Amino acid sequence: MPPSSSPAITTRSQEFWTGVRQELPLQLGVAPFGLVFGVLGLASGLTPLQTACQLGNKDMFRHIIHRNIGILWKWGPVTQQKIDLDGIDSAPGRGGEVLELIGRFDAKISTQ
Repeated sequence: MPPSSSPAITTRSQEFWTGVRQELPLQLGVAPFGLVFGVLGLASGLTPLQTACQLGNKDMFRHIIHRNIGILWKWGPVTQQKIDLDGIDSAPGRGGEVLELIGRFDAKISTQ
């Protein structure tokens, strides 16, 4: 009788680390670009949120916004959240408010 060819049982942790190992070469190639654009954005006086907006990076923009959301209260399925508008509605003295960057005529299509 031939040996059983049933797949090995894997845990979620094993699947996660397998995915990390498989994606590592891609991440090593992408990370320097993220670092360079982040440094350029900060050097030009933009906040990380403004830099994400300027580059049209919706995923980073969404990530930063979600990090700054706080939950005020929950009642069953209803949740009241607060979003800190500092840097979104105004960035005093620096220009480049996020709302201004999104609404500019020369803004990238991915930003609008």
